[in-house]
Amino acid sequence: MTDKENFDFAYLPQARSIDVINAAKKGTYDAVFLDHMDLLKDEKHKTQTEATRVGRITSNFKTFAGENKLAFYSLSQFNRESKG
Repeated sequence: MTDKENFDFAYLPQARSIDVINAAKKGTYDAVFLDHMDLLKDEKHKTQTEATRVGRITSNFKTFAGENKLAFYSLSQFNRESKG
């Protein structure tokens, strides 16, 4: 569908994963698309790697998507240090 009535866009700079979830709860959506998940401001614990932080965020979104029966697409990019 291309109806603008069926599409919503939210710009959430400085957001945490809970902010994205709360914004999604305000609407009736079939899907949520999130670009640059790695830019979310969720706190990284002292002993936590970036990959673990992103995994925790992903788990939060997966739980939310399952509970609300919607698709949640999130993109993330982070560099892996090469071994050598």
